[in-house]
Amino acid sequence: MDMVRVRGVGKSFKLHAQGGAEIAVVGGVDMTVATGDAIALTGASGVGKSTLMRMIFGNYLCPEGEILVRHGGCWVDVARADPRAIIDIRRETIGYISQFLRVIPRVPALEVVAEPIRMRGASEGESRERASELLTRLRIPETLWSLSPVTFSGGEQQRVNIARGFAVPYPILLLDEPTASLDKENRDTVIEMIDEARRGGTAIIGIFHDGNVRAAVCERACDLTQYRLAS
Repeated sequence: MDMVRVRGVGKSFKLHAQGGAEIAVVGGVDMTVATGDAIALTGASGVGKSTLMRMIFGNYLCPEGEILVRHGGCWVDVARADPRAIIDIRRETIGYISQFLRVIPRVPALEVVAEPIRMRGASEGESRERASELLTRLRIPETLWSLSPVTFSGGEQQRVNIARGFAVPYPILLLDEPTASLDKENRDTVIEMIDEARRGGTAIIGIFHDGNVRAAVCERACDLTQYRLAS
């Protein structure tokens, strides 16, 4: 069953602070991702991989084409959806693990991971238990759980980020270099978690500059070089 349909998507950035100069990114992107599918976005740096992913998540406006996601049994065009619909989609349907952890200072790591679970209606105890399991699996010492992850190392922050992304079983999961700052042991654990999600039916779209990780996780690729616009 299709979960994401990208049709004719294109985007350019206008630099208002530089005389309205326009930077072309991508145009005419077509891609379909189904339940249990795992597709890698490929191409050289600057080709638009992260831009496309942010449009799918609703962080960037999509001025051209449509981005359809299956949400609550219905198709919703993220490119045209209002902010309240985007928030609902992020809570229930699309998870996003970026390269960087963005959290409110002073919020403990355990609460950072437990929040999306609690937002889905789980009890405080259930949310904390699931968060504890994930932090343990990703080798975050329990002594750090009560501390804000803004004080952690880069690798520890990324593992908290990954734990939060896997906290609930999103039907669609976006992964932007999730293993970039991890050692081999933790990288292998994340690969296992991604594969488990895929086998459970999650539709996965990922960016992996590490070819070995990409080969282990994804079954096919969408090379955005073919959709690159001339500047």
